[in-house]
Amino acid sequence: MSARKRYARVLRAPHVAPLLAAGVVAGAPTAPPSAKAPAIGRLVDRFGQTRVLVPVALGHAAGLGALVALGLLGAPLTLLMATALVTGICIPPISAVLRPLLPGLVGGDPELVTTAYALDAVLVELVFVSGPLLTAVATATLSPVAALVLAAVLVVAGTAAFAASEPSRGWRSERRDAGHGALGALRSAGLRTLVVVTLPIGFCFGAMEVTLPAFAEDVANRAWAGALIAIWSAASGR
Repeated sequence: MSARKRYARVLRAPHVAPLLAAGVVAGAPTAPPSAKAPAIGRLVDRFGQTRVLVPVALGHAAGLGALVALGLLGAPLTLLMATALVTGICIPPISAVLRPLLPGLVGGDPELVTTAYALDAVLVELVFVSGPLLTAVATATLSPVAALVLAAVLVVAGTAAFAASEPSRGWRSERRDAGHGALGALRSAGLRTLVVVTLPIGFCFGAMEVTLPAFAEDVANRAWAGALIAIWSAASGR
C-alpha cells in the first residue's frame, strides 16, 4: 500500500481527523511539552484525559491573562518570569495524549499505526512553524496583548474540542493502578540514556528561541521574531 493511501485510511478512521485538528488548534500558539509532561502524564493515567486536560488548559489561559495584567501594571521582572513558568507548565500535552488513542482508532493495523504516528509527527512540525507565524502576525497587525489573548482562546478551544471527543473521554490507562516509583519511566536505563543525550539538543532549541527574538528586536523589530523562528523551524520538516 502506498504512503498516500495509508495516510488517507488513517484520516478516514473515525475520530482521527477531528482529534488531529483539535491538537493543531490547541498547540499552534504554544511551545511543545517539556519537563512537566511526565507529571501531567501521571495525572492523566490516574484520572483520565478529560479531567486533566481541561483544567490544565484553563490554567494556561489564566496564566496568559495574568501575564498581560502584570505586564500592563509594570510588575517586576521576577514576578513576570515566575508567572510565565507556571503558565508554561500548564501547556496541555495534546500530542502526548493523542498517541495512545491512535492504535485503537485505526483498528490496530500495524502498518496504519506507524502511518498514524508519522502523521502526528508531521502535525507537530506544522505547529512548530505555524505557531510562531501566527504569533508574529497577531503581534504585528494587532498587539502583543492580542497575541496572548488569541493564544489563550486557541488553547482552551482546541483542548476542549479534543477532551470532549468520545475516544478521549473513554480512554483509560491500563496501568493507572500500578506503582511507578519516584522515577517512573526513568527507571529504564535505556530511557535515561536517551534523555541525557537529547538534553543538549533541547538547550540548543531553547537558546535559539531566546536569541532570535533578541536578534529581531536589535536589527528590525520584535514582531519579526515569530517569522524568524518559523523559518528556522521549517527546516525540521524536510
